[in-house]
Amino acid sequence: MMDLKNRPIEVISLLNPAYCSLILFEAVKNYMKKKPDGMPFSLAYVALPMVLNKKLFSSFPSNTNARLDIWIKDNPELKYIFMKSAVNISRYVNEAVLFSLDQNSIILSDNGNLLKGTLRKKNNYLNDELNECIDNAAFIGKWLSKINKESTIYTIMGIRP
Repeated sequence: MMDLKNRPIEVISLLNPAYCSLILFEAVKNYMKKKPDGMPFSLAYVALPMVLNKKLFSSFPSNTNARLDIWIKDNPELKYIFMKSAVNISRYVNEAVLFSLDQNSIILSDNGNLLKGTLRKKNNYLNDELNECIDNAAFIGKWLSKINKESTIYTIMGIRP
């Protein structure tokens, strides 16, 4: 159960389930443009940390034609930042996935992939910072979809079971 009352206001503002759910929705939606079978569930734990960490998203390449492995090779410190961020926000990724599934903005396919659902209402009150985050989520969805195997992504990002 999500206990928002006992969290610092900064955490509620930046990592609340509805906000993270919107980011996840955009990542999945853009991932599915190349791979309609959906985004592997586990990539939610790659996408959200990359979008929510300023040091990571501010260093994204200018387009999704750039290779993830080259990006990490050229910026080795980002791998450490990613790993630390991924561990620190995994709890919030769990909440975002559960919230998304509950709200049907994300649907779980029979093979365990995340599929784009529907948003109840389009939010017209997003500020520039939030719009940038949504754009980054779209970018990461497209970027991750260009890599054939999710295991390749895990290897590049230093993720081990």
